[in-house]
Amino acid sequence: MQEKEINNSLDSIKSELNNSQLECKRLNEQLTLIVTQQLQKGKLIEELKSELKKLENTNDINKIKKVIGRLLRKIDFEETMEGNIDSFSFHFDKANQEFLHRITLQYPDLTYKDHKLCVYLRLNMSSKDIAPLLNISVRGVEISRYRLRKKLNLHKQQNLVEFLGRF
Repeated sequence: MQEKEINNSLDSIKSELNNSQLECKRLNEQLTLIVTQQLQKGKLIEELKSELKKLENTNDINKIKKVIGRLLRKIDFEETMEGNIDSFSFHFDKANQEFLHRITLQYPDLTYKDHKLCVYLRLNMSSKDIAPLLNISVRGVEISRYRLRKKLNLHKQQNLVEFLGRF
């Protein structure tokens, strides 16, 4: 009888340890993404500083206006591309190759766009946060989520985010 209780206790401890390891892994992935984004922002700031230093001794108003316009466009572009999916996917793949490999093996019909959505959902991002990253409306994200659920053959009762989190 005691041996059975000890085995049950050991199984319970192993399960808790496994859950803790999975949570730690997810947190590491999120940290990796945050660091990557910070590095990209730092690079942008250095580029902007360099361009502005070049203008420091310039008296040509037209040249100054052109460079400022270019810098503003660059800032606007970086804002819209913040979290650029190519960079994001690259670093996410590095941090979690197993997830994308497993999902691709089990669901080979998923598209690149589906993979991106899976990644964002696995990080528990909201549709509102995902929309600008996929360059679509919030409604478009909801439609994509619906189509993804169909491709994954999930029942209405199954939570998509939880499903991907356990995948």
